[in-house]
Amino acid sequence: MNFPLILLLLAASLPQQAELEKRIGSYWDLLLAQDKNAALQYVEPESRNRFIQRRTPYFRSWEPMGIEEQSETKALVRVRIDRLMEASRSFYKMPVKEVWVLGDEGWHLQLPQLTSKALGELYSGRKEEKPAKKLTGELRLLPQSLKIHFLNQTNRGSVFLFNGLSVPVQVTRIEYDKEKFILEEKVGEVASGEKAKISIRYLGDEEDKDLTSELRVFVEGGSEEGGGEMFDVPVLYNHLSPAARALFGLNEARAKELERGDPFRPTVQAPEPPKDGTQVLPPIPPSPPKKSVATPKTQAE
Repeated sequence: MNFPLILLLLAASLPQQAELEKRIGSYWDLLLAQDKNAALQYVEPESRNRFIQRRTPYFRSWEPMGIEEQSETKALVRVRIDRLMEASRSFYKMPVKEVWVLGDEGWHLQLPQLTSKALGELYSGRKEEKPAKKLTGELRLLPQSLKIHFLNQTNRGSVFLFNGLSVPVQVTRIEYDKEKFILEEKVGEVASGEKAKISIRYLGDEEDKDLTSELRVFVEGGSEEGGGEMFDVPVLYNHLSPAARALFGLNEARAKELERGDPFRPTVQAPEPPKDGTQVLPPIPPSPPKKSVATPKTQAE
């Protein structure tokens, strides 16, 4: 694959330009073939452990977008991959940015490492040192469905984005039905090993139960490949759970007629007698509290 001519003009002064383009193409073709071991030869030695440990997403195609010169021995390479979004099981075109460096043995991929600022904070004691968090190597949005309960007066529901990657992620867009909901928890960057809360509140006054909608969360710039993720979350609002129906004695007809603000109390039913005729003894009443006996004081002589 050839890189776009206009974008390549930005890197016209790079040494061994043709060799860089060739190596980039070979590297991405190997990742497309899911041959990560062979792709390792295009990674600089200092970055190979990080390359082995990081998760490589599944994608069905890639295309070059351009090369930008950062110095005579460093270039920012942009490609776009048609990546499988694990949450929705659909493909989505994602941009990828990577740094390639020129050494004695030609051009190689360089992966980011811990910044000097982060290392300084770790060893200078300016921040409290915390136990290392276990990273899963993936992004997760939980729970997988969002429920807003009819009996909850806040009309609010939340999901949590868990960043199990070794780099931060950025929530770039959140889509929802703005005629029915409002976003209450705005999220930007989520650091490695951290989680962020995303909350929406129902604004309507519909009385129908168990209505459905959708929430989409777009996350970019955090995977080691520089791509992103899209989470498609089903929303169930005005939800009356089976537990709530049982607790308040709501059959299907009563649940359908229930309106906001209706007074109701939990229904406590007396236990049914055993069908085999066994006698049920009444519960033993609690013992009365013991009376304390005052000890007479001895009069001092």
